[in-house]
Amino acid sequence: MNKPSSKHRDNHKEREREKEKSKPKSKDEKNIKKKNHLYKIERVCGNGSFGIVFQGKVLHTGETIAIKKVYQDRRFRNREFSIMSLLDHPNIVKVRHAFYTTGEKLDEIYLNLVMNYVPENLNRLNKSLFEKKEQLPVFLIKLYCFQIARALNYIHNKKICHRDIKPQNILLDPQTNRIYICDFGSAKLLKREESNVSYICSRFYRAPELLLGNEYYTTSIDIWSFGCVLAELFKGKPLLRTENKDEQINKIMECLGGPKEEDLAVIIEKDAAHELAKSTKGIKGKNLADVLPNCPSDLIDLLNRILIYNPKKRLTAVEVMAHYAFDDLRNKDNFKNEKYVMPNIFNFTQEEINGRKFNSELWKKIIPTWGEGYKNLMDAIAIREKK
Repeated sequence: MNKPSSKHRDNHKEREREKEKSKPKSKDEKNIKKKNHLYKIERVCGNGSFGIVFQGKVLHTGETIAIKKVYQDRRFRNREFSIMSLLDHPNIVKVRHAFYTTGEKLDEIYLNLVMNYVPENLNRLNKSLFEKKEQLPVFLIKLYCFQIARALNYIHNKKICHRDIKPQNILLDPQTNRIYICDFGSAKLLKREESNVSYICSRFYRAPELLLGNEYYTTSIDIWSFGCVLAELFKGKPLLRTENKDEQINKIMECLGGPKEEDLAVIIEKDAAHELAKSTKGIKGKNLADVLPNCPSDLIDLLNRILIYNPKKRLTAVEVMAHYAFDDLRNKDNFKNEKYVMPNIFNFTQEEINGRKFNSELWKKIIPTWGEGYKNLMDAIAIREKK
């Protein structure tokens, strides 16, 4: 059971604890100074409270890149850069290197993260299609969501929680149909028995346990967000769109029905779980198949296993990839037709396969025998059988 906490607990505790003071010459800083490249900034391609993202070019190669510029307090280490430096995955944007620049004032320091440039994101693509009364083909939705789940499995194995999965943070290369998760500005390495801020993740994609103030959540909050993204690809707009936090939990109940006491007891205190379950018992909820009439039954089944109150009952990223909704992707014939460009989605590494809770039967469902990663799976199974 997740350790419950009072919803009145001051969330600023984590923010203070998270800001670990760096040494005068941090490892990150030394790595940055080893690089010496020149870039030409061409345009702003994104901005927000996190900073600004520019599209630019490497002058000596002409290669297009993205540069994320964020304010850097010299007293603290930039957690986004520290986390992204640990990641190397085909479905996660790669930080190639970074450098510091100064602002208008001499004491203003900015960290610039240099990443591969990816031209599209799921939010922009989905909106443009629905404005034309069109929708992504179901096969492509499955192809994109499988890759998202693969990236989540990779980071969750490292106990890293993204904490802001949403269509805007899922990039797409239309030429290859490869998906990339980006923006690790809210990401954190979760530690057992350590509290975390519950006011995290964009509201429409925020899991019930966060809305109810739980500070001892798990990486399962990313899976809830993933489910919201999947539903949005069929709805054309956020499935659970509201104006504030209080409306958000009510919206979830309108969609899923009132929560059971035993499910609430996993995420909030026992007395509060009893009262909330009692007061919302009459809320019946809706059938997702009616809410998303254009969504096929196999993906409705997947959503019904993800969009649930109890995070312990929610599918893991591995279980998502093993779901029969993605069997279309495992059909070798689908990779032979010329209708869609198919990235290599089954080139799983030993690191990906050897997760904290290895399940050979699930992995046999995920990787087809013809997949590039199948040999790595067989090797992983053989190693375990020898032990």
